Amino acid sequence: GQLRLLRCFRVFRLFKRIPSLRQLMVALTSSVPAVTSAFVLMCLIIAIYSIIGVTFFKDDNTPMFGDFFSGMFTIFQVMTGDSWSDIARGLF
Repeated sequence: GQLRLLRCFRVFRLFKRIPSLRQLMVALTSSVPAVTSAFVLMCLIIAIYSIIGVTFFKDDNTPMFGDFFSGMFTIFQVMTGDSWSDIARGLF
């Protein structure tokens, strides 16, 4: 059982032997901070618009903007385009 697990780590030796794989891994690991910053910024923007949506539409449309987390999910749906027209029709 445990010896098979150690065999899985043989793949990591390829990164040392093949320069293009090493270069790819270096590029991926160096892009992690930028992607994390973009993710945090997007979460902050979604949170701000969720608070605005809950403030404006809490009484009119409780299932979509009843609380903060349902508002975040609704804003995420609108942002990704997942049945945003149904959400827009429900608000007006």
